[in-house]
Order: sequence, then structure tokens, then C-alpha cells
Amino acid sequence: MRRRFLVLLLLLGCGAAATADAEEPSSAGVTYVTGSSIYIDAGSEGGVTVGERLTVTRGEEKVAVVEVREVSARRAVCSVVERFLEPAVGDVVQYVPQVSVPPPETAPYETSSARRPPRRGAGIHGRVGLRYLWISDRLWGAGDLTQPALDLTFSATNIGGSPWNLVADFRSRRTFRGSGVEDDARTRLYQLAVARRGITDPWNLVVGRQYAAAVAAVGLFDGVTFQYSGKGWAVGALTGTQPDPIDYSYSSEIRDHGVYATFQGRTAGRRSWLITTGLIGSYVGSEINREFIYVQGRYIGPKLSTFLIQEVDYNRDWKAEEGDGGFDPTNTFVSLSYQATRVIGLHGGYDNRRNIRLFRDRDTPITEFDDAFRRGGWAGVSLSFARFYRLGLDARSSDGGTAGDVASYTANFSVAGLTSRNVNFNVRGTQYTRDQVEGWLWGMNAGLDLGRSVYFQVVGGMRDEESPLGVFPETSIVWYGFDLDLDLGRRWYLTVSAERSDGDLEQVDQLYTTLSYRF
Repeated sequence: MRRRFLVLLLLLGCGAAATADAEEPSSAGVTYVTGSSIYIDAGSEGGVTVGERLTVTRGEEKVAVVEVREVSARRAVCSVVERFLEPAVGDVVQYVPQVSVPPPETAPYETSSARRPPRRGAGIHGRVGLRYLWISDRLWGAGDLTQPALDLTFSATNIGGSPWNLVADFRSRRTFRGSGVEDDARTRLYQLAVARRGITDPWNLVVGRQYAAAVAAVGLFDGVTFQYSGKGWAVGALTGTQPDPIDYSYSSEIRDHGVYATFQGRTAGRRSWLITTGLIGSYVGSEINREFIYVQGRYIGPKLSTFLIQEVDYNRDWKAEEGDGGFDPTNTFVSLSYQATRVIGLHGGYDNRRNIRLFRDRDTPITEFDDAFRRGGWAGVSLSFARFYRLGLDARSSDGGTAGDVASYTANFSVAGLTSRNVNFNVRGTQYTRDQVEGWLWGMNAGLDLGRSVYFQVVGGMRDEESPLGVFPETSIVWYGFDLDLDLGRRWYLTVSAERSDGDLEQVDQLYTTLSYRF
């Protein structure tokens, strides 16, 4: 539960900032991922600015759109704005360096001292990563959990000087519990596709296991995507099958088909916009799984940035028999940020995404089907002053689903970039209430550069929770730990994270370390 509230804290306190004139596009690497935050190895020295929207890619596919939340000289931490698949260490961030850097409307929660990788041209590029997780439960005596893992991601671009590319993403992990006996082994193929990216002609083709970058609701599938592009527009079609949800092996049970169109443009005053719309059908044999229309768009201006998604399902056949006939607006998501002045930033949004009844849910009693999974809104304000300081206030509420009514209020104060060691400090406090429970959560972190290639940070926090009507017992937990990031050279990167928690229902030690090599 503590981790869910930490994620909530990381989601809050984001404000937009104005950008400057653009240079040529560049790239950075994702060095660390936690909750809704992504850390990259480029900062103000590389032209990254707070409030900028960046695109995260993996090989030839689009992973996510993120917004820069905090910046130091050689690092930046971003919040996920639009997610197509789960970001991972080794992904590449595409961005346009800024000629000038705005006044430091930055916050201190950051990590990674790795240098920005060089721009990549034709050839084979990728990443090999080793990960190791160790968890020890000191309260319940359940035994230690250890989990070694191996990741391999690579792309071969412009093979033989042609427009053909190859992209692959393999991940494997083993889990050992108690006496050291292996009780879980997973090897997954997340991507293996051949892609043709037009150089002198306007058509693109992707064949194999891939992500539907233009259609977030489809996600991973085995099939074919065809796209034809013009100046400021593109139209495409896709068809394929969804992999087995357990072991990610090939499966022909669920088939997806769709068409889409994308329109984008850039206007005067550093304003850009993008709109994508499409029609998707998913089927299990001759039965309908889901049919829907979707629109998603974004606008980025000097002061205002917005993002929205709207899906409308068309329910017929067995869905109509269940009482869901006709057109039904299902998933809605809207977020915006507005930099009113150099000091004041505003942000807010509305989320009404929910579970969609699929063919596998046909025999599920209506009382057990969660038809209002996430519904709520949020709003906040950030104040940046005296160059190094930032104050944020946020409020969030939601209802529906198994969590019931939830409300939270967060205050955040941070100091960033003090002294030549880039000393940072951040403290957050959240008061929250949900059905039969209310509580307080406090979190802090403080870090600095120990050298050009070393960043060290201490973290800690506490949570107190009680039930006013005595339905649940009072609980309390305290945690503390550290993060150490080391750039071991041009291609090697190491991170070590350790944490201990002590509480009424949880006493856990945890160590997580990664070693990656980029080629």
C-alpha cells in the first residue's frame, strides 16, 4: 500500500514552462524507471528544459510521451503523459535541444550521473542489462526472495544501406524463494519485427511482434502495420493477433484489425499539435471482443500544454444482450498545464477510464465486473521563486471501483541546484482519506553530486493510517534508504538502491541493482 501512495506523490507537482527556439533533434538514454517517473541522462547542458515534452522510443517503436519535471546540468526526471507500453532502462528519448535555458523552475528529485550517449546513425545499437533484486521479510519469516534478470534490446538500422530495420526486445528473469528453490522462470519476447521506414518514398511497413504506436489500446500484437505518410498527415492500417497473456507465446485466439489517421502541425510562436483518430475491431473467433472509435490529441504551446484521449465503444450482439447496446463513451482522459507567469504554474485533469467488458467477461456476474475503474480529477499550483526554490500544492479525488471514494491533498517544497555539488532537497506531505481509512504520508529525499560521474541520494518517509470507525487497526510504517548512480564509462552504467522499512504490518529489507552496457 505504501508504494501506491509513493506513486501518487510522484504523479503530483508537475508544472509546465516556456521553451526557447529549437536546434537539431538529439537523443538521451533512460537510466532509471520508478512508478510514473522516468530518469534520463541529459540535462540543461544538453538543452533539456522543464515543461518540455519528449518522446521515448524503443528501436523503431514509440514507448511514451513524457514531460520534463526536474532538470540539473546533466540529468532530468520526467513524468509520463502518454503511455503506449511500459518504459524500461535502455529506451531512447528523442528531444530538441533548447538554445537558452529558462530560469531554473526545477525540483530536486533526480538521479543518474550518466553522460548523454552519442547520436546514433546506421548500424546496430542496443543495450544489455543485468538486474538483481533481493527482498528479505523480517516480520513474517517468509524467507528471502532473490530475482536475477537479463534484458537485451537492440535495433539494426538501415541494413545494407537499405530502408529496412530490425528491432528486438528480450527479457528473462528467475525468482527464488526461501531455500533457494526456483519457483518462477519467465522469458518473454516483447518485440521482434522487421520494419521498412521510407527514405525517398512515403510508405512504411512493420512485420512481426510489435507495439501499435498509433493505437495505445491495442498494445502488443503479432502482425502487420502499413502506413502511408504525407506532409503533416499519415494514414495506416494494422492486423494481427494478441500473444498469450501468460507466457507471451504466439496465439491466434484474439484477432485485432484497425485503421487510423494522424494529423500534425506547427504554428508560429513555438506551438505544435497532433491528432490521431481510428477505428479498431477485436474478435475471438466469430464473437466480438471489442469494437471502438478513438481520438487522441495533444497541443504544446509556450504557456499551455494539453493532452486528451476519448474512446467510444460500439456494443452489439452479445454486448447488446447484456444491456450495453449502442454507442457508449468509455475511456476519457484529459490533462493540461498552464504557465501563467515565470513564477506561477497551474495543472489539472480529468480521468474517467474504466475496464471494458470483453468476451472473457461475458459470463462474469455484473456485480463483479468493475465498470467504473478510475474516475476522478486533480488540480494544483506550483510556485517557483528566488531561483532555487519551488512550492507545490495539489488536490486529487476519485470514486468508483473497488477503492471507493478517495481524496488526497499534497504539499511539496524543494530546493534545487545549490552549490557546485548540485545539492538538492525535497519534502512532501500528503493527507488522504478513503472508505473507512484516513492517514498521513511524509516523504523526503536529499542528494548531491559526489563527482562528475557519481550521484548519491538518501530517501526516507513515514505513513500513519487509522480507521475512524475502528473497522481496521491503526498502522504505522517508516522507511529509509539510499540510491547510488555511477557512470562507469562511456558505455557502462551502474545503479544501486537499498531500502529498509519498519512497521506494524511490514518489516522488509530490499536491495536492487542494475548494470547496463550500451552499444
